[in-house]
Amino acid sequence: MDVRGKESESVPLEGEWAFYWNQLLTPDQVDSQAADRQYVEVPSSWNKYELAGAVNSYYGYATYALTLTQTPRKDKNALYIPNISTAYKIWVNGELLKQNGVIATSKEQAVPMSREFILEVPSDTETLHIVIQVSNFTHPRGGINESIKYGDFNQLSDSLQNKTAYDMFLTGALFIMCLYHLGLYCMRRSDSSPLYFSIFCLSIAVRTLLAGRTAVFTLLPQLTYDLAVRGEYIGLVLSVVSFTLFLRRIYTREMSLLVLRVLCLVSAVYAVIILSTELQFFMSLLKYFQIVILISISYALYVFILAAIRKREGALFSLGGSIVLTITIFNDILYNQGLILTGYYVPLGLLVFIVSHSFILGMSFSKAFASSEELASKLLLVNSSLEEKVRERTVELEEANRWLEKQTLADGLTGIANRRHFDEESQRLLRKAKNDNTGFCLLLMDIDCFKGYNDTYGHLAGDECLRKVARALDTMARQEGGMAARFGGEEFAYIACGASDELSGLAEQAVSGIRALTIPHAASGAAAHVTISCGMVTWMAHTDHEPPGLQLLIQKADELLYQAKQSGRDRYYQETVQ
Repeated sequence: MDVRGKESESVPLEGEWAFYWNQLLTPDQVDSQAADRQYVEVPSSWNKYELAGAVNSYYGYATYALTLTQTPRKDKNALYIPNISTAYKIWVNGELLKQNGVIATSKEQAVPMSREFILEVPSDTETLHIVIQVSNFTHPRGGINESIKYGDFNQLSDSLQNKTAYDMFLTGALFIMCLYHLGLYCMRRSDSSPLYFSIFCLSIAVRTLLAGRTAVFTLLPQLTYDLAVRGEYIGLVLSVVSFTLFLRRIYTREMSLLVLRVLCLVSAVYAVIILSTELQFFMSLLKYFQIVILISISYALYVFILAAIRKREGALFSLGGSIVLTITIFNDILYNQGLILTGYYVPLGLLVFIVSHSFILGMSFSKAFASSEELASKLLLVNSSLEEKVRERTVELEEANRWLEKQTLADGLTGIANRRHFDEESQRLLRKAKNDNTGFCLLLMDIDCFKGYNDTYGHLAGDECLRKVARALDTMARQEGGMAARFGGEEFAYIACGASDELSGLAEQAVSGIRALTIPHAASGAAAHVTISCGMVTWMAHTDHEPPGLQLLIQKADELLYQAKQSGRDRYYQETVQ
């Protein structure tokens, strides 16, 4: 190959190379084996060669040879050696310049390694005889699959450094994205989408670092090829799972749960295979998992399109980023299979995709923060008026409690005290009479012939009659500092305490007071109007006597009431007890 006049450029050494299949020849052996020499296109995987004694396997060993014609000069020339699958030795003009891994004729003896190098070559000669021994027993694409480049040493060194810096930049950017979204998840754990996105960024960052090889082996020189490859493949699987979970989380209505479960299951199975089998086996299955990746990214694209049609928030950004990612994934799969010679661009596509989705998550959290601020403002306003509302509600509750208490102590029909209130107030007045050394009186009253009243005038009129009698008795009792109560049916009670002369006329007052209402009562046998019969009992306090029991006083008053009714009604009987 003639490269004269191109020394200052970066010239890919593409075209026909001498090729010796299943032979590991040193430079001095190459010319002697001219009979076995065949020519192949480089770069290309050797299982695609159609030669005599055809190469039909991914795995094996061979020797490549190429002669370059250059213009002698003082500046340093160099060769850029890409990743060659998966171990090699390289001679230039008979001098061994580099060995990567361990070349062997069997899988058991070979040690794979994958790194890129810049090798200085003689620049003061007209010809360069390049001989490369290659063995591969692990990678599904054996041989020189990427272009070897010839050119100025400084230019090629800068190019490799830029490539390494680019890989490190992508790795760092993805790792920062990972930490950022992990922080978002820690602040708001109710939303798991930032966590899935963080794992996705981390898996891509790890895969980018390991796939580049040069940077990771510079940082970790003791890292083995086996661990590097397994880490790269696990990163690939983890990225599929985390991305699928993230997609389901943000577009729940658009993405099928069945698709999620199938993709996660297939990925989990491949992850187990990666961790438990030899490199050769799980690497050979990559092409099938790449089909899964193509299906998943195509389905994701469908989900993004559907979300955009439904005008979901941020769907257009997702769609734009996913289109870029889809293009780069298709490119890398085709490049990995040797169908095109472009290079790996998935990390760049992923960075675009991640930035677009970071923007969406940022908008989501921004809106959540704005909503939180609005709620905080409303909460502050509510708190400022809360005390006033509590005071108002307390007053309302106190009024309601007083009303309820009154209802529990009042008779529902007449509105005066009920039997419960009568019992409580009677005990209080008895104690008061004892403490004040005064008297206590109890009156039991019954409306005469009230059944006849109901039968004659009806129950509604009867209820009104009860209310009139109750109001009259309540008025009398209040004037005396006592209390009137409905005792039951048409029966009423009246209690009061005071001096003997103050209490003696209460029964007469009650009977005459009801008579004075002149409520017509045609069915009464006592008078032409409503009357009452009354039994009154009085107890006068003494220093050395305890008041009698309330039930005893009620019983005595009831006997006196019965006596009044038996004597013709519309009258009263009263008695003092000790």
